[in-house]
This record gives sequence, C-alpha cells and structure tokens, in this order.
Amino acid sequence: MQEDYLTKIRSVYNQFTKAEKKVADYILENPKKVLFMSISDLAEACNVGDTSVFRFCKTMNVKGYQEFKMMLSLSMRQAAPDSTAEQGKSITLQDNIEDLVKKVLAENVSAIQETYSLINLKTVSAAVDAFYGDEGHEQVPADRTEGQLYHGCKYAAYHCIDTERG
Repeated sequence: MQEDYLTKIRSVYNQFTKAEKKVADYILENPKKVLFMSISDLAEACNVGDTSVFRFCKTMNVKGYQEFKMMLSLSMRQAAPDSTAEQGKSITLQDNIEDLVKKVLAENVSAIQETYSLINLKTVSAAVDAFYGDEGHEQVPADRTEGQLYHGCKYAAYHCIDTERG
C-alpha cells in the first residue's frame, strides 16, 4: 500500500526549512490543485524559488517533483472512497467471470475518469488552434479513417467536430 503523503508531510514538518514549510503548507491546503501545477507554478504560489520545491521533494525522499506528484496522486486515490462496490477490490482466484469483468470494468472506468479530470480543455483548445490555425479542424477530410496520418499526427475522426465554431 502506498504511503499517505499528506500524513508524511505532517510527520516530518519540523524538519523542513522555512521555505519548505511554505511549500508543505500550500500542499496540505491544496493537495488536488498541486497535482495540476508545474514546479514553477507551485513555487510562485508559495512565494519561493523552484529550488525550494525541489529540496522539499528531496526531503520527502523522492527523486523530483514529478515523482512527488505521482506518489501524492496515488495516495490520494487510495484514500478516496470508491464509487462502486467492485471498484478498488483486487482480483482473486476465487472470482467468477462476472465478478472479474465487473472489477476490470470498474478499474477502467476509474482510469478514464481520472484521465478526464486531468485534461485542461483550454490548453487542448489552444494546442488545436496553434496546430491548425484559425481554421480549426476543417482541414481534416471526412473520409479519413481511424489511425491514418494527417500532418504527422494520428487522429480518429470521421467528420469535423469543430465546424460549429464561429
């Protein structure tokens, strides 16, 4: 089982430097928000330098900021209540096929929901605009099939989903 990083932060709080305590305070107050922040964003929010955030991560015995966010995310996910009875249960040799399918489905749905929660739609929209310009997706031929290449990128589109943009 993954260690609860919020509890670990509290337990080693007195070992932190003044700057690291600012980082710890922010993380303890905004753990979900931190998962979506870059090291520079977190440093700015805490009024410290990027190096202080990196030292905080080293004090927490992780190799860097990305590993810290991953471990924090894993500990928060395990602490979150499951939305279904099957979710979070391990597959066992005693499971019948119906239980097995339900557990796999629940885990996949959870993974998709978690991925969706990480998507910043404004950033995706800006990337699409930067790639295609003001024309949006209108350049994508409607007769292309999934997996074909267009401008060096894979896509799965059968018609333009962005033609209503005005």
